[in-house]
Amino acid sequence: MIRHWTELWIRFYYRITDLQCALGLSQLKKLDWFRRRRREIVQRYNEAFSGVTWGVTPFEESWSDSNFYLYVFRFDFARIGKSRTDVMGLLKGRGIQTQVHYIPVFSHPFYSEHFPVDEAWFPHTGQFYESCLSLPLFPGMSDVDVETVIREVHALADIMKNRSSILRDLDWEPCNSGWTMAFPTSVVGYRKNRRHKFCPLPNAGGSPCLTPPPVMGMANAFSVA
Repeated sequence: MIRHWTELWIRFYYRITDLQCALGLSQLKKLDWFRRRRREIVQRYNEAFSGVTWGVTPFEESWSDSNFYLYVFRFDFARIGKSRTDVMGLLKGRGIQTQVHYIPVFSHPFYSEHFPVDEAWFPHTGQFYESCLSLPLFPGMSDVDVETVIREVHALADIMKNRSSILRDLDWEPCNSGWTMAFPTSVVGYRKNRRHKFCPLPNAGGSPCLTPPPVMGMANAFSVA
């Protein structure tokens, strides 16, 4: 199940402890490396996703030097042919955790109930929210991790856009609980003839029957070592 963070009531946010403060002070010694590594990953993402027809990379002014707390990619879900929830679920099944940053303040239950506004006043906010999805970004990501995210996002988008032609090239084989689909290497960049089982058919939108790979999350922003 895909969950989104929503605020049901207003509360204080005094949660930091002395131990966390001590850890935070020690992490400041690694701040330069955190920033440098984040920007390296962002640069690689931008190189990989710039110019695609189904999304837009984060904007940064020429004079800016962002720390990139998040990498919020703006997907054209209509062009891909899948909802954001579907895309999040499919990527999670491929080992990639994504999140939505952020739901507009006026859309949170507390604010919509106590301080209702006409959402038409904020058209750009709505447009951004409908397209935003954050990809994994933390200093501890290896180059292999980064390339995995890039490969799987590209593969997912390409498959959704070209499903009709791709399905003709797939090797479908019956199995006890559904069908096994063998992806050619050229389609998704997996190992040759790596097989994924889906059930039920007749389309490729079923849920994976096999145990998904470990999920690459959004956390691990700090390194204790």
